[in-house]
Amino acid sequence: MQTILVFDDLRAFVVVAQSQSISQAAAKLDLAQPALSRRLMRLEKCVGTRLIDRQSRGITLTQEGRTFFKDAQGAVSAVVTMEKNLPSFRHNH
Repeated sequence: MQTILVFDDLRAFVVVAQSQSISQAAAKLDLAQPALSRRLMRLEKCVGTRLIDRQSRGITLTQEGRTFFKDAQGAVSAVVTMEKNLPSFRHNH
């Protein structure tokens, strides 16, 4: 069975990577920390590798996480831009 990549999980990973803190990212995303942790674990299961090293004072990205972050950041940025442009797109067509 193929696992499907969930965009909200990808967005959560990007915010966690930028914040370097699950608690700070949870606050930015308006999520409970356990819910954010579940999203991260689901993403790691989906991509088949650990992306984050969890530590008592924040997180660091694994080597795979750093590589994945570059692509994830671009994808999230592109979707955010599309979301922002969607209302004007609807009015023009």
